[in-house]
Amino acid sequence: MCGILFAVSVHHAFDREVFEAARDRMVHRGPDAAGAVYFRGDQVALGHRRLSIIDLSEAANQPMRLGHIWVTFNGEIYNYRALRKELEAVGCRFATQSDTEVLLHGYRVWGGELCSRLVGMFAFAIWNEATGEGLLGRDHVGQKPLFYAQVGDTFAAASEIKALTALLGPVFPLRHAALLDTNFYDYVPDPYTWYEGILSVEAGHYLRVVLDADRLRVQSYRYWCFAPPLEPAPIVTGAALDILRTQVRECVESHLVADVEVGALLSGGTDSNCVVGEAAALTAKRINTFSIGFGSLDGDELPKAREAASLFGTEHHEHVVTEEAFQQSVGSVLDTFDQPFFDTSLVPMGEVSRLAAESVKVVLTGDGGDEVFGGYNYGWYRSPFLEPRVSDGLSRQAIRELIESAWERAYYLIAGSGAWASRPNFLKRRASRLRTLRLFADDVATAIGEYDPKWAFEAHQIQGLDPFRQAQWLGIKLPLVSKMLVKVDRCTMAHSLESRAPFLSPQLIQSILDLPSEVTNPSSNWFKGLFRQSLVGRLPDSVLTGKKRGFSTPKRWRPIDGIGGEASLNLCLQRNLLSASAMARIERLPKLHWKLMQINEAMKLGLF
Repeated sequence: MCGILFAVSVHHAFDREVFEAARDRMVHRGPDAAGAVYFRGDQVALGHRRLSIIDLSEAANQPMRLGHIWVTFNGEIYNYRALRKELEAVGCRFATQSDTEVLLHGYRVWGGELCSRLVGMFAFAIWNEATGEGLLGRDHVGQKPLFYAQVGDTFAAASEIKALTALLGPVFPLRHAALLDTNFYDYVPDPYTWYEGILSVEAGHYLRVVLDADRLRVQSYRYWCFAPPLEPAPIVTGAALDILRTQVRECVESHLVADVEVGALLSGGTDSNCVVGEAAALTAKRINTFSIGFGSLDGDELPKAREAASLFGTEHHEHVVTEEAFQQSVGSVLDTFDQPFFDTSLVPMGEVSRLAAESVKVVLTGDGGDEVFGGYNYGWYRSPFLEPRVSDGLSRQAIRELIESAWERAYYLIAGSGAWASRPNFLKRRASRLRTLRLFADDVATAIGEYDPKWAFEAHQIQGLDPFRQAQWLGIKLPLVSKMLVKVDRCTMAHSLESRAPFLSPQLIQSILDLPSEVTNPSSNWFKGLFRQSLVGRLPDSVLTGKKRGFSTPKRWRPIDGIGGEASLNLCLQRNLLSASAMARIERLPKLHWKLMQINEAMKLGLF
């Protein structure tokens, strides 16, 4: 797990001191070693910060070379041993035991097909000095970040935005359309960010960068997407259970491969319990587990986590987060994420990462279990109960919206999610309602223009999927990629801790989504039905039937005590981001106020 930086310019040489300082803005992602290489009169540069996990020798440091091919790589390739054997069979000779070297030989043999052969979490930049071409790849579901930007004839990509802005300069203004994104989704969907001009390489995609004598060409390619079977084979529950149990065990086993100790995050839910149980069975040594609680508040999962730790015989560690510590920690959001991020569970995630980093360098997590196994109320992502509550007071517009919303919800409950979600106007309605707020100044509204945030829903529709599977796929491609995994990566790496999610293997995702939904989720309120059946007799009933909680903070906790007042939004007002009448309305919308406060703080720090 590392931090990477890649840059190429048609006409300008990079200042080595500036480049390496930008690379070192990510020292938390890789405190163990640093490297940089330069080509073509310093017009091409690769930088790397290393967190040593596999092959701890200096020979595995990066950037790594194979002839005229170089790579800087962040992540883990879990099938690297199998790929190595395949490459050795065609004559490749390896100098290290690292998974990084597999990328070099793999690129030489397979070229652009490399990404589709990898199983893991990865973001890498390969530079072919002989051809003047680069390949930048990101893993199937976006566990590892890779941002990029082009300013004039200069292109750069990095694991974190702060490295890009340190190299290219603060030339990226606030992307006003993000204001609509975050009130429609509660996050900014890939490939966009809060910055105009900074994008994310999309999950399951790679970029091809070609440097000619007088121009730079950048093209994006998709190499992975869920492909529904043309004719699903009939399967009974017993056979499906056998497949699931085998695949989950194989995924956990592959994620245990490391030359350092591997621990696990443990809550009271089925996902982390399953991962810890499998890991404990596959490991001779007692594994370290880590949990976070919130004192004596209702819903604290520490007792369940202790029960699981005792059941699996782990070396258990725990920490209690107080409301005061929670409120103080929220101020570090921009340091960790480089842009506004609204999920307050980032605080306990950061605390459990800090706790784990005191003992281990790698932790397994249950991330992705709900999305992959159907752990939500589908169509959760497509139902009227997701309608953003944007109206305020008892204005004529507010009353009209309440009546309309009540009708849509009644239709959903009577006709079902499939019929309701197929109505062509439901997303259009949600987008248009955001505009009725009239919170933003005229110039901002003009800048946003006709931008429609529902594009992301439409971009990830797959022809022929049943409503349940379609909603499940949207859950994987939208909030998982752009919110959940962002939180986990940034919080763990802020403490130089690698997190691994066995449930996010692309083969497991494809296998489970291939199964009929009546097998995986036999009733509308039996979430993760097949997955829970696979754990009967292996986990306590209290875990299998318990309410989902995870590391979420208590609902009564507020991000900032005493939120309010113009002072909290002074720059938003001074820079004419908000309309003259906005403040009175925002005071009645605390969640929106919290979002705008982060934007205001970003302006104070000079990020926008």
